[in-house]
Amino acid sequence: MPHTKIQNGFEYIELQAGESTPTQCIVLLHGHGSNAEDFSESIIPHITDYPDTLFIIINGQFGIKDTPALKAYLKSSTKSKAKLEILGSQDAKDTDISDTDMKKVTDLAQQMEQKHLDNLLSARTCIDGFDIPKTALSMMFNRLSLLKELNRFIDNRLDEHDIEQDKLSIMGFSLGGAIALYTAFARKSECNAVVSHSGAYLGFGKLNSKPRTLHIMGKQDHMFHMDPDKDFKDEKGLGAKLKKAFYKALNFDFQHTKQRLEKRKIPTVSVAIEDMDHIATADTIKQSLAFALR
Repeated sequence: MPHTKIQNGFEYIELQAGESTPTQCIVLLHGHGSNAEDFSESIIPHITDYPDTLFIIINGQFGIKDTPALKAYLKSSTKSKAKLEILGSQDAKDTDISDTDMKKVTDLAQQMEQKHLDNLLSARTCIDGFDIPKTALSMMFNRLSLLKELNRFIDNRLDEHDIEQDKLSIMGFSLGGAIALYTAFARKSECNAVVSHSGAYLGFGKLNSKPRTLHIMGKQDHMFHMDPDKDFKDEKGLGAKLKKAFYKALNFDFQHTKQRLEKRKIPTVSVAIEDMDHIATADTIKQSLAFALR
């Protein structure tokens, strides 16, 4: 298990396959609800391809165990949801099942629930009290203090390992992908490359530099293919109308992010992966690292 270090308020994991002094560095940012250890599992199989590269995987600074989303989960009937999945039925109540089989189903559902809960309790995020509208507005108006803190941390790591600024790449997944873009664009010294895997770009924020950029996302990514009229159909009143208008105006999907990057003349390669949802596969991680570290 990789050893976690702490510096400048950031927990992080450093990995390197070779024993020589690293000549380049890639900083990796996980998504909302994951953590550095989980993200490192998808990176470790690839590090031997880059023996002279220092991989720095940053842990989100905040836990999500006290967030409204987790509290809502704890109140939900997860056992019944798991039971429906196991039975393969649209309505478990109408299913003829023996008491013995039902006990097996219940036991398995409890195991699934505990595993899910354990994962949630160890989940991290890089933004305290993460809220999409609030975070989006902070990005739009250059009020995301995380960017300065993150770039200060990155510069300290580069200095300690004597790695040049143009040998730095930044890569993130989901929320980490969005933060990777804004972090890279905020740097006064242009980095080598930035990769946003399944992340969004809102088109605002100050551009201090325009590094090579890879924007990669699944065509079936449910997180960013939103339909506000459908997603918020049960919400009423002025607040619901404003929320619908907000999400329609921003629109986090692949095409809108691609257009925003191009409009700001950022040298971008945009890749939409067929039949892929909001995940990173071994192939897309390999593709992303190949772009970032060339």
